Amino acid sequence: PEKLTVSLGADFEEARFYKTFLPHSSVEVILVENEKFFGRESVYTEDADEGERFVFFSKASFEFISRSDWKPNLLHANDWQTALIPYYAKNKYEKLGNVPS
Repeated sequence: PEKLTVSLGADFEEARFYKTFLPHSSVEVILVENEKFFGRESVYTEDADEGERFVFFSKASFEFISRSDWKPNLLHANDWQTALIPYYAKNKYEKLGNVPS
């Protein structure tokens, strides 16, 4: 896997990225892994760090995109967990150009 360090305020967390394809298709997807934030029984929890987990996910996703040659055709943001995705796309990672979301 490819690894990047992501800043979260004064803290830093490592993100690992895996490229794969949707089953029975040629659609490439990138998966983000971090044991501290995602090594849980469920994707959605009521843990105290729930907000921080999804800030990490959004920021790690954009750090990967901004540091690689890979460019998405579409950014999918659904519900509050990915609410920072459109903001980051417009205000923080301008080099991506015009990517539909």
